[in-house]
Amino acid sequence: MKTTRVVIIGGGPGGTACASTLQRLAGELDHAVHVTLLEGKQFSGEQHYNQCVGVLSPPLPALLEERLCVPFPYHLARNQIKGYVLHTLREEIALETDEGSASLSSRRVHFDAYMLEQVRARGVSVLPPHRLPYRAIRAERLQADFDCRAGIQTQGLDPPPRVVEAGCLQRAWSALAARVKTLKEAFGQLISSTVAEVASLWASLRRSSDSVPKMLCFLSEHHRISLLGNYLCLQAPP
Repeated sequence: MKTTRVVIIGGGPGGTACASTLQRLAGELDHAVHVTLLEGKQFSGEQHYNQCVGVLSPPLPALLEERLCVPFPYHLARNQIKGYVLHTLREEIALETDEGSASLSSRRVHFDAYMLEQVRARGVSVLPPHRLPYRAIRAERLQADFDCRAGIQTQGLDPPPRVVEAGCLQRAWSALAARVKTLKEAFGQLISSTVAEVASLWASLRRSSDSVPKMLCFLSEHHRISLLGNYLCLQAPP
């Protein structure tokens, strides 16, 4: 039997629900499927977290247990929320819940860690952060780092990059250095014709496009490539 490999990016509630459902349906249909979930954050031990208020409201308990066959984690509940108060300029409106329909508050990081353990128990491969083939870097951090390397500014990153981020930024700069000719041709007359190496390329790009997001938009729209590499782009059939 041929095995289908599926990769899901993101181990939040949406990713884990998708992985769990796919694994269950494949078993019911007798299809061989290998599901891998990529999550760049380490929720266990609260090393990372997703910013969220962490309210678990109906019908979530029923959805988890009936649709995903995952026991609802009542043990993670910290408080019961029986109603809300809507504050306006002139009055306060009490929004009370029906009996048995109260919400539960929890730490979001604990719920994410619980869901990841549940999909692991169902045979889904969850790659830990140190095994991921990519690292996300915020555009403003990359831009500031490149500005320092090109001599546009002398002040380093604040806060300074840790070991992993510093390595990613160094690899990004090396990738940019290998694309001087490609990017010079792509931007054409928008950048200086005297560009010969990576520092002068970056300085010219900053003068013409101002920011990393604008560079990425230009390359995607006009050349279907990216700043640090060429990627295949989907295009609707004519």
